[in-house]
Amino acid sequence: MNEQIDWSNTERARLMGLDYTPITPTAAALCETLGDTLAALETHRKNQRRGKRKKTFNEAAGAIVADLLTAAQHDPRRWSYRLLTTASFTDALVSYTDFKSVLKAAEAGHLIEKQPGHYRRFDFGDGMIAGTGVATRFRARPELFTFAGSHGLTPETVDEHFERRLPMLPPKPLVLRGSSTRMRQAKFKGRTLPFERTAQTDQIERDVHDLNRFLADHNIQGGVHRGYRRIFNQGDRKPYRWDKGGRLYSTGDDSYQTLKKAQRLEMMLDGEPVAEVDIRASYLTLLHGLNRIPFNAAERDPYDVDGVPRSVVKAWVTMTIGHTKWHARWPTQVAEDLRDSKERIDLKQYPVKQTAARILEALPILKDWPTQALTAFDLMYLESEAVIGTMLELMREHDLPSLSVHDSLIVPIRSMNEARGILERRYREIAGIIPYLRIELAPHPHLAAWF
Repeated sequence: MNEQIDWSNTERARLMGLDYTPITPTAAALCETLGDTLAALETHRKNQRRGKRKKTFNEAAGAIVADLLTAAQHDPRRWSYRLLTTASFTDALVSYTDFKSVLKAAEAGHLIEKQPGHYRRFDFGDGMIAGTGVATRFRARPELFTFAGSHGLTPETVDEHFERRLPMLPPKPLVLRGSSTRMRQAKFKGRTLPFERTAQTDQIERDVHDLNRFLADHNIQGGVHRGYRRIFNQGDRKPYRWDKGGRLYSTGDDSYQTLKKAQRLEMMLDGEPVAEVDIRASYLTLLHGLNRIPFNAAERDPYDVDGVPRSVVKAWVTMTIGHTKWHARWPTQVAEDLRDSKERIDLKQYPVKQTAARILEALPILKDWPTQALTAFDLMYLESEAVIGTMLELMREHDLPSLSVHDSLIVPIRSMNEARGILERRYREIAGIIPYLRIELAPHPHLAAWF
């Protein structure tokens, strides 16, 4: 599988979490020697680091090298990336100053190579500002592999000598973003907006804080979780009622939410295997419930349409609900994703207009979608309320951890039925409909012992 992937492509870059800390004498020695080597390359520095400043610089050097070696586990040509703004280091264990100093010295010593990032800002008028770009890329040069190897570290052994030390939980877990904007095929994410604090925002933030503190005391294996931020959308629409979006996002590009389902099912919570309670066709379920139209996803797969592959149906439904007009053509990213999937689907065989007509016959709830009062962000909010409400109830009334994957919940295997019952009730209260919930498990040799 790996040999079919071009890991040297900059789009395959790995986020530098900067959260590695040495746990063996070998790793500690590497940090010390590397720190001294890099300090000697800092020709601009007049005063030598001593004591705590020297220690934090050496630890930063070790964390950066551990990140670059980890990226090279797939391919030594793989890039890593990190935003070079002071704000992006707010929650990091490595300071902005040390990161810049280490990278500058390592670049001067030909230990790393850098590909500068870029950013373009667009002002659409009426206060609508957006931008797009890529973060600066870094990767190890052969000289760094040689240096690390001489100290007993390789990409394959880095996990034996370093462990990940998760940073502080997000101090401001409530985020409000403005509306996204489009320019031709490009979509620009809404910028972060300031907001007035009210009793409502305090309660929303308190709930996320409670979840973060609770989960920090539980052992999550097989996936990274540094705490949630709850992100609301379309904050530039007035009056704003905090009912657009609202999903929980686990911070960091390497969080458990980025894993494939098979990988998530290999996770453990407090040493116990997990189950994933999945909501089939969540948005379609909510739409039918709010319109008082019967919908039973258990009896019939809503994405099963004669003559159209399931993945094509699902892609069309997703892109339609996420847009305000009918699509005249398949978006480039959708076409690429389906072409690169296991099915290798060529969307030229499924013209969007003819395909849409077939899907709408099977799902008439969407026939007037562009004129419906509801939007994707309304449905996202209702879904998030059901999921987060379930997580809070599991935490407060049953002392049980759970992890959100937006339209599914990861829970300890013994609590899967409890989680399913609460989630069903939450959907019924919010939309007057019982969702079809599937429980998925990974094969486990001693599964029966957990019931």
